[in-house]
Amino acid sequence: MEALQSIDWNTLLNFVLVATVALAARYGIQWLRANTTHEQRLAIANAVDTLVQAAEQVYGPGEGREKLAQVKQWAVELDHDVSTPDIEAAVLRLRQSQGVFQRVPANDGDDQGGADESN
Repeated sequence: MEALQSIDWNTLLNFVLVATVALAARYGIQWLRANTTHEQRLAIANAVDTLVQAAEQVYGPGEGREKLAQVKQWAVELDHDVSTPDIEAAVLRLRQSQGVFQRVPANDGDDQGGADESN
């Protein structure tokens, strides 16, 4: 009985909560991918492409962080669960369609954005 009195219930609750979130993240994403059709994933990818193009139109060159935040906000408003790598893939597709093949990370810190278009 004395052992039960010495348990730190907050620590135990925190551990259970963290473990639950970790398991949900690990298996929940796999479950979602398994339970969405190829057509649904393509529709979401097309929506992300459109959002990236819209952000590019609104913000112009540079402002990578702001554009990323805006695309995420628009995706939430459309009830799309979109990750940063999904958005970066859409940016890469846009750049490739424009003939710009150099990858420029959205969080490069200089906020200059845009690729070296002298290629």
